[in-house]
Amino acid sequence: MHPEAMCGSARNRPPALTRIKSHKGASCDRSKMRIAFTLAFLLMAGPAFAQQSTLAEGRRLSEINCTKCHSIETEGESPLTDAPPFRELAKNYDPEELTDGFMEGLAVRHPLMPDWDVTEDQAQALTDYIMSLKGSEAKTGDTPALVGYELLRENCARCHALDAISISPLAAAPPSATW
Repeated sequence: MHPEAMCGSARNRPPALTRIKSHKGASCDRSKMRIAFTLAFLLMAGPAFAQQSTLAEGRRLSEINCTKCHSIETEGESPLTDAPPFRELAKNYDPEELTDGFMEGLAVRHPLMPDWDVTEDQAQALTDYIMSLKGSEAKTGDTPALVGYELLRENCARCHALDAISISPLAAAPPSATW
């Protein structure tokens, strides 16, 4: 519904009034309209923010637990040659297989691979992050938030932290969450 339809025509109201009458006689408060629009925006944007948060959590978990052996970036080799880069996992595994593997324990033959417990949310965050490494080209089903996060990660993460919690790699660069 158009804002003017909620509170009457903009031509018919003095600009200084905050409370106006619509053509049906019902009153409308501009602050209530602002609240309604804000709530509508948050409801529409919520999933996008949640997706970005999930990717950031997956990245954080990867940095803490996996970087000693695996490359968690879109390029570069893993520190441990036997450990596949995460981008290869993204290309070679189905997301459900990865999530199940994290939940049930990964069956690997390498003695350095730790056996660690993760929650379902953590397993999903790790999977989402790994799957985001497939490449920067937009894939069918990618949300705008995922595509945007991928661009942010590829172009900004060398200097800026991707969330408000992490420390930026370049000390003078503020975290991207503060932009």
